[in-house]
Amino acid sequence: MKQYYLTEGLFFCQKEKNNCFSIVGYEGDTGELLIPMQIEGIPVISIGKKAFLRNRHLQHVVLPDSIEQIGDWAFSGCLLLRKVTMPKKAITFGSHIFQKTDSLCEISFAGNDAFPGSLMAAAVTDLQAEYLLDPVAAGSAGWYRNLDARILTMIREPEDSVLKDLVYCAEEDMGAKQERCLKEQVRKKVEIAFLRMLYKDNITDDMSAELKNFLQSRTIGCADASAWEVMKERFHSRKAYCDILLEIGGIHEDNFQAALENLGENDIELKAYLLKKWQIRRQGCGLWEQLEL
Repeated sequence: MKQYYLTEGLFFCQKEKNNCFSIVGYEGDTGELLIPMQIEGIPVISIGKKAFLRNRHLQHVVLPDSIEQIGDWAFSGCLLLRKVTMPKKAITFGSHIFQKTDSLCEISFAGNDAFPGSLMAAAVTDLQAEYLLDPVAAGSAGWYRNLDARILTMIREPEDSVLKDLVYCAEEDMGAKQERCLKEQVRKKVEIAFLRMLYKDNITDDMSAELKNFLQSRTIGCADASAWEVMKERFHSRKAYCDILLEIGGIHEDNFQAALENLGENDIELKAYLLKKWQIRRQGCGLWEQLEL
């Protein structure tokens, strides 16, 4: 194994049989990391097992066109990692590459700007469907069919099914830990439902209807208002999610006032947006009623 001090940090490299490099370790405090295509003229073709495990600085990683393989747990535990960009080509992936990368919200592919990287990130993290991590198939009709099948399986599962894998340190923490786990599972279901309704490529009417019913039953005024709460929490997506709730009837005459009253001082912009959209909608309904007369 050799060490190379580059601008981006210290890379630990191992030469493979084909005279190419595998990066097997890294030390550096950069947030935006462009992994080199070559080191001293030798192509970098793989990221080894646990190469960037639990790195505390990485926020965006760009993989070069030369990459052919990514090993087990390569980026696992990188808590600040939000975005990964990789080439749109056949790549061999190991297991648990992005396990416990809780901030990961985009996996995009160079040259495929139309594909929503947030869906791929959610597929790998929230859905735990690593088989969907396929740069070549991503965005195809078949890929979306597999994605939707996994989404339906997830949202149809009883929330308490996640409790079977919990490990408790002591009996007294059981209740609190179960409550947190259940809440997180519901949040994941709502988030993926919102994302799929936001990016509707290759979505069927049946799929759209099931997601609509799922979100409608979790809006403001329902016993479970998780869809409404997720909408408020997702600062960069809240307007888009608000539009979805309006579109599917999740915000309606009976709960509109409650929705406004639920928005606090930190939601002034969202409140103004909702009021404006509601007003436009009401004006449109009035115009339609006049035309019918």
